[in-house]
Amino acid sequence: MIRNLWKEEWKLIQFDEKISTLKKFKISNYGRVIYLKGDDEVLRNKSFINGYETIALKQELNNKGTCRYVHKLVAQHFLEKENEDQVFVLHINYDKTDNTLENL
Repeated sequence: MIRNLWKEEWKLIQFDEKISTLKKFKISNYGRVIYLKGDDEVLRNKSFINGYETIALKQELNNKGTCRYVHKLVAQHFLEKENEDQVFVLHINYDKTDNTLENL
């Protein structure tokens, strides 16, 4: 059982069409990631590339490894785009490990 933080919300991660659907994940507005194993939910160990937290995944067609940045996933699932020109997600306090919604 994973304890929720204060006012923590969880959403099922919707990846782009290139990513395999075999693994399911949930993401929270605090930037935490849960891996869904059947009926079990496991808090995922953190992994980093260039100081940014990532999720390692497999591609659907060729089964090659790829990754997605957690801060971008938090923004995609919890923030509304004001216009289509918005493509960057920045950390307000410049801390690459702080993926909370309020910091993006």
